[in-house]
Amino acid sequence: MTGRLLLVFSVLVMLFTTPVVQAQPPAGARLALNRCGAGDTVQYTLAVAGAVIPDALIPGGIETPSYTEAFAALRPFLTAADLAMATLAGPLAGEALPALAPALAESNLLLLGTAQPRLLTLGPTGVDATLQNLSRYGIFQHGAVADGETHPPFLKVTVPHPASPLTLGFLSATWGLEGNADPRNQIHLLANTAGILPNISAAIEQARQETDLVVVMAAWGQPTDPDPPQARINAARNLIAAGADLVIGSIPGETATVDWVRAADREGLVIFSAGDLIGTATTPAALMYIGVTRDEDGAARVSGLRYLPITPGNGAQGPTPLPTVPREFALLMGDPGQLHAVPSVPPTGKIEVCPALVLPEAPQTPITGDFARFYQTFGGEQTRSLIEGIALLGLPLGPVTRELAGDCRQEVAVLYTERQRLELHPGNDWPNRVLGSHVGVVAFRLGYPDQPVTPRTDLSDPSAFADPLFRSFYERYGGISVFGYPISGALTERDPNTGRDLIVQYFERARFELDPMVPLPADPLWQVRLGLLGREVGSQVSALLCPTAPASASAAALATATPVTSPATVVGAVQSSGDGFPLLLGAIIVVSLILVGLILSAIYDLYLFSQRYVQPAARSTRSGYRMDTGARSSARDAWQESLRGFSRRDSQPAPQTETTKRSWLGKMFKGRDSEQSSTQRQTPGWRQPTRTASRNTQPPQDLPEPSAATGQAADDRPQTLRVALTPNASRMPAASPPSAIDPLNGDELAEWFDTADEASVTDHRQGRLDGYIGDQPVEWNDLPPAERERWLAELGPLTDDSAADVPPAEWSRWQDELTGTTSPMTADLPAPTTPDTPFEETTQQFKSDADSGTTLGHRPDDDDLLRKLLGI
Repeated sequence: MTGRLLLVFSVLVMLFTTPVVQAQPPAGARLALNRCGAGDTVQYTLAVAGAVIPDALIPGGIETPSYTEAFAALRPFLTAADLAMATLAGPLAGEALPALAPALAESNLLLLGTAQPRLLTLGPTGVDATLQNLSRYGIFQHGAVADGETHPPFLKVTVPHPASPLTLGFLSATWGLEGNADPRNQIHLLANTAGILPNISAAIEQARQETDLVVVMAAWGQPTDPDPPQARINAARNLIAAGADLVIGSIPGETATVDWVRAADREGLVIFSAGDLIGTATTPAALMYIGVTRDEDGAARVSGLRYLPITPGNGAQGPTPLPTVPREFALLMGDPGQLHAVPSVPPTGKIEVCPALVLPEAPQTPITGDFARFYQTFGGEQTRSLIEGIALLGLPLGPVTRELAGDCRQEVAVLYTERQRLELHPGNDWPNRVLGSHVGVVAFRLGYPDQPVTPRTDLSDPSAFADPLFRSFYERYGGISVFGYPISGALTERDPNTGRDLIVQYFERARFELDPMVPLPADPLWQVRLGLLGREVGSQVSALLCPTAPASASAAALATATPVTSPATVVGAVQSSGDGFPLLLGAIIVVSLILVGLILSAIYDLYLFSQRYVQPAARSTRSGYRMDTGARSSARDAWQESLRGFSRRDSQPAPQTETTKRSWLGKMFKGRDSEQSSTQRQTPGWRQPTRTASRNTQPPQDLPEPSAATGQAADDRPQTLRVALTPNASRMPAASPPSAIDPLNGDELAEWFDTADEASVTDHRQGRLDGYIGDQPVEWNDLPPAERERWLAELGPLTDDSAADVPPAEWSRWQDELTGTTSPMTADLPAPTTPDTPFEETTQQFKSDADSGTTLGHRPDDDDLLRKLLGI
C-alpha cells in the first residue's frame, strides 16, 4: 500500500511541479484588445517614453534654440498623462547638458530610471552632479545613488488624482555595466549569470505590500547569454512572478515588442523597449500610455495600452509625433487594426487608455470600458463604423448594472441595449470577453410557447435561413458569434408601428425582420432589420433564465430554453465560460489524474501478485515434465541409497521371475528392440556410462588376489588398464520411458530420465553439490555373457567431452587414472606376479576365461572386482 501511494504521489509531483517561469517567448501578441473592465471605476494614465541620451540633442538655430523648444511638439502628449517617465542614459553634467533637466520637468517627465551604464561615462563625480541637477528641478529618480550612499530598495511615488491617489513602487536596475567602471557601487544592478538578484526580488515583494502598483524599469543592455532576447524574456517573467505589474525595458536605439506576459499565477504588461526619446536612432520610437484601473475592491491593475509613434530627437531637432502609423510599427505593437493608436493631433485633455464611447443619439448614457470596445469592433481586431454598432446593437438603455450571467452562477456587469443584453466576462480573452445573451430564445419561448426550441446547426442547408437576404446579412455582420444559430423557420408577425405583416426568423441572440412591401434600400445594412428584443424582453431575461428558485429549477428552465444535446448549449456555455470553462478543465484534469492513479495502482498490484505467487515447480531444461523441490530431494536420496546399497548385494544372482524387480540396464537391453523403443526420449549424456577402451584389447582371463605384503596382484598384468564412466550419450543404448519402468523404482528412475534442475547443475559446477548425482548402479549379473565381454573389451582410458557436468572430485580421480598416478582404485587391484609379464599374456588370460564359459559374474569375488573397477 505504501509503494502504491508513493507511486501515485510521484506522478502528481511530476505533473504539477513545473518551473515558475517558463523559458519560452510569448505565443503571439495578445494586445489587440485591452482589458478595460466595465469602465465604471477610477482610471489612471501613465506615459512611458524611451531612453534619453543627453548628448544626442544639441539645440540651436531659430526653431529650436533651447531644450524647451525641442520638446514643444511632444509636450502636449506628455502632459496628457497623470505621470510621465523615461530612462536617463547619460549624465547631465558639463557644458549645456544640465539645461536639459528643466526641459524634462516642464514636459511632465518627473520620474526617471537612472540605472544605466552610460551614466558612468564621467565617473563618480558625473553621477553625483547628475543626481543633484535632477533634484534641483523636482525630478524623482531611482537606480543611482551619490557617492557613499546606499541603494534604497524602491521609490514610492504618489500619482495625484481627485478621486483616489495612486501609489507606485518604482524600481530601476541595469543588467550589466557594459564595461564601465563603478568603483563606488553607485548603479543598481539587476541580475548576474545566475539570474535576477535576490535583493531585486525582495524589493519587488516589499513594494507590492506597501504600494498599489509595482513598476520595474530595466536597462537590458547586452546580457552575456547565447540568446539575449530570450534571456530578457526570462528576466521579465521572473520580475512579474516576483510581483511586478509593469516591466519597462530599455535597449538604446531599438524599439521592441509589447505584450502581456504570464508568469506563475500572475500576468503583467511588458514593454521590452520603447526606443529612444532622444537619441541617434533613425527608426520610429513610441510614446506609450499605460492604463491603470482601481477596481471596486480597491486593488489597482494594468488595464491596457495605447501608443503614439514618434521620431527621436536627433541633432538640433527634438522628438515629434508621426502623422501616420506605419504598418510594421502597428504589428510590432501587437495592434494590426491600429485600434490603440493615438492620433497625432495634440490632445486638449487627458488621454484615456479605455475611453468611453458617447453616441450623439444618447449623450446622457456613455458606453464605458470593454462595452465601448465591443461597440466598435464586435470582439474583432478591426474597427467598425458606429452605424453598424447602432444597427446591430441599438442605443444603450441605461448604465452598467450587475446581474447573474446566463449560467446563473456568477454575477457579471450587464449593459442593456435596444437589441441585446451584453454580459462582460473578465475571465475571458477577446473575442469572448463581451457576449450577448439569448434574448432570441427568450422571445421565441414567450411568443410561441407550444413550439420547441430547435437550433439549426447545419448552416449549409438552404432551409436553415428563411430568406436569402437573411443569410447574406448573417454572414456579413458577425455570424454565430453575434447572432447564434437559427432556432425557427419563416414566421409572419405584424409590425406594431406600421400594421404590416413582416417575415421574421428567430436566432439565439436576435430576431431578423424583413418587410416585403418596402422597396429594398441601396445600403444592404438596412435591408434586414433586427428586432428590438432588448426593449421587449430584456427585463425578463434574467428572471426567465435564472428565476428565484432552487438551482435545479434554474437548470431545468435553462435546459428547456436550450436543449442539452444541441450545439446551442455550447454557445450558451461560452457566454459564461469565464468560470465554467476553468472549472470544467479542472474537473477533466482531476478525473484524468484519478484514472492514471488507478491504472498505475492496478499495474503495481499485478506486479505484487506476480512476485507473491511464483510457481513452485521449475521446468527442466532437458526433459518435458516438472518436479518440485521435495520430489527432487527424495529422488536424490533414493539414488544415493541405491549406490550405497550396491556393495551390499549378494554376488549370486537371484532367480528372475515375471514379478521380480529387474535392474534398469537389464530391462533396457531386453526391450530396446520393442515398440516402445521408438518413442523413447534421449537420456542426458552425462548420466550414461560409456566404454572408452580400445576395441582390440582383450579382457583378462583371471585377476588374482593381491598379496598381503605388497597389495599387488599375483599376476604381472600392466597397471595401465583402467575403468572409466564417460559422458557420451551416443554410445549408450536408449532407455525406456518413465511409463514403462517398474513403479517400484519410480523415484530414482524418474530422476534418471529427468534432467537435473538448473539449481543442481549450478551447484554441481561450483562444487557445492550435496551428493554425486552419478550413473545408475549396474546389475552386472543381469548382463548376458556376450555383453559383459563387450563391456570389458571397451574398458579403456577416459575420454570426456562433458567435463563440466562431472563432479570435481570424480573428474580429479579420472585424471589421476589417465596420468598413471596411484589412486584408491589402482591400490586395490592385484599386482602381477612378475614385473615382466607381457600385456598380451594378461589379455590372453582374460580371453581364455571367456572361452571356457567362466564369467566375472559367476566367480565369488566378481562383485568385489567390479566394485573396484567401477570405483565404488
